Amino acid sequence: MSLLLLGVGQPQNSTGASTFKITVMQTSNSAVIYENDNIDTVMTYLNSYTASVPITVQFNDNTIHQPASGSISITTGLNNGTNVVTFKSKVGFTATIDGQLLGNTVVTINNSYITWDGINVINAITGDSDTGGTIIRLEANRTNLTVKNCLIKRGYVGIRGTTKITNITIENIVFQEINYGCIRIGGGAFSPAGKWENFDARISADYDLYNVIIKNITALDTLAGGNVPGATTG
Repeated sequence: MSLLLLGVGQPQNSTGASTFKITVMQTSNSAVIYENDNIDTVMTYLNSYTASVPITVQFNDNTIHQPASGSISITTGLNNGTNVVTFKSKVGFTATIDGQLLGNTVVTINNSYITWDGINVINAITGDSDTGGTIIRLEANRTNLTVKNCLIKRGYVGIRGTTKITNITIENIVFQEINYGCIRIGGGAFSPAGKWENFDARISADYDLYNVIIKNITALDTLAGGNVPGATTG
């Protein structure tokens, strides 16, 4: 008989209440895959994990998580194919990722089929240059990304998405204390030259953005720049 250790403690019954702050589980049946209290440890585990089914990374209480570097990154080391990986707060709770003003980005989503739901993200550097700073970054050439139901507070840009991102949904977001644009997506550039005048050619080969939905946005105490300007450069 073998015993599978999850995180730093004992396995949890999938139907019971977890004693850990973060639980990785199968989305369909809540079967526990891994548990731990430390956000950095969980991200290290995930970024070398193969998800053969949709999974959920559930934050189980109102903890303010402070990554050691001030940031976390969801990378392609999380080998999920087209299986959706959902990062969410447990019903009745709201977890927070706090960048502690240590860097210009708090959460980087550098993978496809990722949903970020109900986890607040706060405290990136607010005075960064126009080519980098953002609280949540959606990297280029990614698809099927959703960010929803959260507070994004204090940073140079709220959400920045670079070129060639598709099937993006940003909804039910409160942006607060943003210096230069709550949402900045798209590079505004097409290759080869001439695609600007040819819409069919743009969307068939060298699109910048495709199928982007933005709705139910609240902006509080934001400074220069509009709510959804384009032509981000980095």
